[in-house]
Amino acid sequence: MTDFLLMLARVNLAMSAVIVAIYLFRRPLRGLFGVQFGYALWLLVPVAGLASLLPPRLAPLMPIPVMPQISALEVSALAIPAHIIAPVIPIPVATLDWPALLFVAWTLGVGMMALYLARLQARFHAAERAGMAGPAVVGFWRPRIVVPAAFGQQFSDTERAAILAHERVHLLRQDARLNALAALLRCICWFNPLIHMGVRGFRTDQELACDAAALRQDISRRDYAQALVKSQVAKASLPLGCLWPDGEHPLIERIALLRRKRPALWRRIAGLGALVLAGSFAGIAAWAAQPHAPAKPEAGYPSDTLTFTEREGKNGPVFYWTIRADRHVVNRDDSSRWLGNVAMQFPYGMARADRATVSNAGTVLLTDNVSLMYGNKLMHASALAFEARSGALTLDGKQMPSGMPKAP
Repeated sequence: MTDFLLMLARVNLAMSAVIVAIYLFRRPLRGLFGVQFGYALWLLVPVAGLASLLPPRLAPLMPIPVMPQISALEVSALAIPAHIIAPVIPIPVATLDWPALLFVAWTLGVGMMALYLARLQARFHAAERAGMAGPAVVGFWRPRIVVPAAFGQQFSDTERAAILAHERVHLLRQDARLNALAALLRCICWFNPLIHMGVRGFRTDQELACDAAALRQDISRRDYAQALVKSQVAKASLPLGCLWPDGEHPLIERIALLRRKRPALWRRIAGLGALVLAGSFAGIAAWAAQPHAPAKPEAGYPSDTLTFTEREGKNGPVFYWTIRADRHVVNRDDSSRWLGNVAMQFPYGMARADRATVSNAGTVLLTDNVSLMYGNKLMHASALAFEARSGALTLDGKQMPSGMPKAP
């Protein structure tokens, strides 16, 4: 649950940053490369969101520091008790489960936003049944054009042709389905005001782009502007569709852009290249902004560590023993096996092997390519046994002085 909430926050941060950047630059870029470029800019929002879900970069592994070797004389001076000290088990304290509470709040918010949008959609369909809705494109599985009952009386032939040309562009571009996905994003990210602002800007640029595409047909700009003005009386909202002209879309801005000429071909090509570069930059930046994930351990970097017991001594903490290895397997009897690059630290030295077994009583058995740093000597053997309770050290069956105090 915590991972899901962190993922949700990461995706929202990535998309919010892109939305802010689009709002800062969309108008000058739209004037330079055309309104189609302004509409296409909103593709960067899902690109950044999806890029933030990619696996993060791996953090480099840091070598594990080796404890300093302690001589037998220093061990005896520390006066370590011979019996094993039972580990301290922390008493759990009842606290609020904040991740669970946040998840419940998010779920309730999703449901409330979905109900709000569904209510707006139901109002539109009620008006449609009464013959008072449209012109619009509705439907997700089968998008269709809806016009009011008085469509023929309200608009002239040329105005009707302009409106229908606009709605056909919506059908061709699958804008109704894109708006449904935008509504879904509003539900998931209901807590983020930048997402709602971004959806509003997305739909505005969607209408501007459809206006420009429709005017490339044999349609009078004057008739088109008159149709926009006549339709402005519509007050309904259509979350999962494309309504003409819809109160969300600024009429003055749409009429003003009707006077602009289509950008030259070289500008449109340059805009396409700029869009590809911007998409690449947004995706890479969203992916690189993720925190590094720890890399998987390789040979020579232990992935698990066990400290049997610890006491504060004269010169700092002293361990009865510490064992590390690439892989740790727990047996059914609670004993454990340590495999691959096993490193064992004693208070007076250290040993290495390829395999180790640790019993419940604290007895460690190292086997396979055993090396023991004993004082100033490096010794090799096939097996090494160490009993923490007694301090007995055996190397290939030979008792070795461990330098540790005996149990009473």
